[in-house]
Amino acid sequence: MRVDLEIRLATALGIKNAAEQEKQEKEGSARKAFAEQEAIMERVVQESKLLQQEAEENSKVTTLP
Repeated sequence: MRVDLEIRLATALGIKNAAEQEKQEKEGSARKAFAEQEAIMERVVQESKLLQQEAEENSKVTTLP
């Protein structure tokens, strides 16, 4: 009976360790995806600012006498 319990315990620990590893991998992937999305958003913000500046400059040029 003791051997049976030890086998069950070892199996449970193996499953637990595999689940923890999978969780860490998923969290790592999620962090990477989030960082990529942040970088994309930063580029979009910068591009938006640049386009706004260009629009303002174009507006000034068209209003000159």
